[in-house]
Amino acid sequence: MTKASKNTLWWIVGIVLALILFGDAIFAIIGSVLGAILAVGITGIVLFAVAAAAFALVVLVGGSVAVATGVAVFAVAIAALGTLWPLIILALIVYLIVRKRPDAV
Repeated sequence: MTKASKNTLWWIVGIVLALILFGDAIFAIIGSVLGAILAVGITGIVLFAVAAAAFALVVLVGGSVAVATGVAVFAVAIAALGTLWPLIILALIVYLIVRKRPDAV
């Protein structure tokens, strides 16, 4: 048995042991990450649908493409603010924690 195959065997034993001891926690973390990605992806699809509907409505009524684009951008901004507000607040809190504070005079 070569040294490389011995190392591989120990890695496999370590991974199996980690799965036995910490399997629930590992799968919970993987599930939460995949759930967050899926939730943001579905939110993006819904925002795209809102923008397309707003664009189509303005063009259907007789507005120009420029006005329709402006309405679609506004609709996406309002829908994103309404849907993603927890992430926006979290990003603001993280920014306030890690920003470089100005020196007091």
